[in-house]
Amino acid sequence: MKERLDPLLESRNCEMNPTTVEEAPALIPTGIPLSYLLPPNNIVNIEPHGCPTVLCGPMPASTVLHLAISHNVTSKDYARLASLRGSVMQQDTMPVETPTDKRRYTWVITSSRAMLHSKLAGEDEPFLREHGGHPVVKEALNRTEFRYCQTAEQCLLLLSLLHGPPSSTGGTDPAMEDEPREPDSMAEHPTLFIAYDLLRLFLADPSAVEAEEKEGDVDMEGGVSKVELRQGVTIEDYMQSMACLRSTVSQISPNSPPELLILEPSLPPEDLKFPLATSTSRGGRAGGQGQKNDRPGVKDALRWLFGVDQVWDVEYSAEPEASKPVIEKVGKGKLTIRTPASV
Repeated sequence: MKERLDPLLESRNCEMNPTTVEEAPALIPTGIPLSYLLPPNNIVNIEPHGCPTVLCGPMPASTVLHLAISHNVTSKDYARLASLRGSVMQQDTMPVETPTDKRRYTWVITSSRAMLHSKLAGEDEPFLREHGGHPVVKEALNRTEFRYCQTAEQCLLLLSLLHGPPSSTGGTDPAMEDEPREPDSMAEHPTLFIAYDLLRLFLADPSAVEAEEKEGDVDMEGGVSKVELRQGVTIEDYMQSMACLRSTVSQISPNSPPELLILEPSLPPEDLKFPLATSTSRGGRAGGQGQKNDRPGVKDALRWLFGVDQVWDVEYSAEPEASKPVIEKVGKGKLTIRTPASV
C-alpha cells in the first residue's frame, strides 16, 4: 500500500514519512476538549483530555453543532451557555482567552445536506431544541460555515481550491459582506476545521441510503446497516481525499493553522476494507485484487496518515433511562457516548 500511496502524497505536497502504521509518530491531542462533543450539561467520566484528530463510529449528528457552539463562544459566554441547563462546568473545559486571541470560527465540510438535516431532525436534540434561539447559541452558530459535497470528486476539488478570505485582517472585507462569495472562499480564517462523514461519499448509491434512512431501515444513530463501497473505489481514492484535507488545513493559515477534527460516523465497528486497486480486466469487478480480509481498512489508512494514537473508536447509544449525556473512555483509543433517548 505504501508504494502506491507515496507518489500520490508527494503530488499533494503532503509531507509524510514513509513509515508503517505501527511506526507512525504519535501526535499531540487537539486543543478541543472531549466535553465539546456533547451539550454543555454532559457528564465526562474521563480525565481532561483533548479530542483525537479522528473519531470513527456512530455518533449524534448534533455533535458537529455542539463542537462549533462550544468552540466559538468566548469564555464569558461559555459560562452563560453552561448555566442554561443549570450545569457547572469545570474550569479546564472552558476556553482560555488572552488579549491576542483571535476570533473563533468553525468551518465544516460534509457530504449530503439532506442527510445531515434528516439526522438532526430525527434526533431532535433537547439542548438545541430548547436553547437554539438563545443569543449565545445563535452567535456561535453564525460563526460556523458549512460546505456540502455530493461526490468524492467534488470534495477533492473543493479541498484543492479552498482558500481563506482575501482581507489581511483574517475576515471578510466589510465592503464586500453583501457580495456573493465563491464556494472555495472562506468568510474568515477558521480556528476549527471539521470534516464530517466524508466516507459516505465513497459508499454505494448514497441516494438509496438516504431513501432507506427516511423509511427507517437504516440506523439513525450515525451508522448505516449495510455499508458497501461504490464500484471502482480503492483505498487510494479515500487516502487522496484525507491527504488533501490534511494538506489544505495546514496551508489555510500557515502561521496559525486551525484544529482539525475528522468524524466518520458511517464507519461500521468492524471497519471497512478497501481494495488496493481496481481490476484491469475488461468487465472485471472493482477491487478484485486480494482477499477481502487482506485489504487495508479505513482505520489503517487514517492511522497511517494521522498516527495510531489519533484514531479512536466511538460506541454510541440513546438510552431512555439516561438523564444526561455521558461520555467516557472505556479502553485505549475508545469512547462510549450515551445520550437520553428523544422524547
